[in-house]
Amino acid sequence: YYTINPVGFLSGNLEEKILDTANYPVFILGFLKEEKRKEGYMLTGLLGYTQHEPEKLKYLNLLLVSPFDSAGVLPARKTELNIKNQEIEEAYFPKEKFDSVRSIYFKQKPIHVFNYFFVLVDKNRNIRGYYDPTFVSEMKRMIQEFQHLKLRDEKAKISRKNTIEKRN
Repeated sequence: YYTINPVGFLSGNLEEKILDTANYPVFILGFLKEEKRKEGYMLTGLLGYTQHEPEKLKYLNLLLVSPFDSAGVLPARKTELNIKNQEIEEAYFPKEKFDSVRSIYFKQKPIHVFNYFFVLVDKNRNIRGYYDPTFVSEMKRMIQEFQHLKLRDEKAKISRKNTIEKRN
């Protein structure tokens, strides 16, 4: 695993959103490139979950990141893809910075990982895995790993709290 620094994105209302540990202890990023539009941004597996098992995506911190042009026009990818899950957020980068920011998350990737894969990041900002969103099985594995990291973090938090209470 390698560590990345916190990065700020623009939200749908053009406010900067920092992926800090308080609001996003564990999160998943999917970088959507215009070149993949004809293939549905290579999201077949994710779309299967949004349509048939949306409850499994309920507690994920999943951000779909898209570039926007200099005119400030934000693409509505969720609407375009008919994703109704409120939990899946859209985030944006200026088109001229998009590839450089995306490369931060893929600089030490294994050879079999492509730049459209989803990236799972833990609370220490370590890249924990890459998942191919074209396959339902990969989305299932990503969801399980996300839940495992969340449970592990919650258990550690409870243990710290119990230790503090025992000392008092």
